[in-house]
Amino acid sequence: MSHLWLKGKRRWFAKPLRGQHVTLWRLPGYIRTNPTLSWDRGLMDRLALHFRRSLKTGAWSLMTLDTRVLVSGAQVSCCVLKDRDLIEAPDEGPVLCAEEAQPGVELRLEIPRSGIIKILFAIESPPRIELFPGPGEPAICARCGSFIGQDDPAVECPRCDAWHHQSTEEPCWIACPTYTRCDQATELNVDYEWRPKY
Repeated sequence: MSHLWLKGKRRWFAKPLRGQHVTLWRLPGYIRTNPTLSWDRGLMDRLALHFRRSLKTGAWSLMTLDTRVLVSGAQVSCCVLKDRDLIEAPDEGPVLCAEEAQPGVELRLEIPRSGIIKILFAIESPPRIELFPGPGEPAICARCGSFIGQDDPAVECPRCDAWHHQSTEEPCWIACPTYTRCDQATELNVDYEWRPKY
C-alpha cells in the first residue's frame, strides 16, 4: 500500500493511502469537508492536494489547482507520482485529510508552521493487520479462497494489494514465509525499510 510521509513538528510520520482517492485540504478558516472531489468554485479555492489511484494500473496521481505546488521541484497541476517524489505546498494553516475508504472520518494533521508543507510519496509499506474496510462486496482471501467480510482482521499485501485473512482462526497471511504471487515477505510487525532523513 502506498503512503505519504508527512513532516510533523518533530518527525516524519506515515499516512497510508487507502481506497481510490484521498484529499488534503488546507484550513485557513472554517471549511466544508467532503471526501468526494467536486469542482465547484468554493471547494476549488480551498483544495490543496487530491490523490487518486488508477483502477487500471494502481498508480497514484496528484491533482491540484494551486499553481504554487511543486513535485520534485517541478510546478505541476496533474502528474503520476513516482516513489519518493517530494511534494511541496504553501502552508496556509492546519491540514485536513478526508478519505474515500473512511467516509465521514477526518484526520487533522499537525504540520509545523514553516511556510511550506512537505510531503513525500512512497510505495513501500510494511504489512499490517487491519479490519477489512468493506463495505460492499467482501473480498476473497488470496491464500484460502474464502470470503473476507467487513471488519474481519486481514492483511493487504503491500506489493500487489491482495487481501488475506489474518487471525488466530485463519492465519492465512503468515501461513508461509512469503506470499506466492509476488514474493512479499509475510513477517508482521516490521517497520518501514526507508524513512525520510531531512
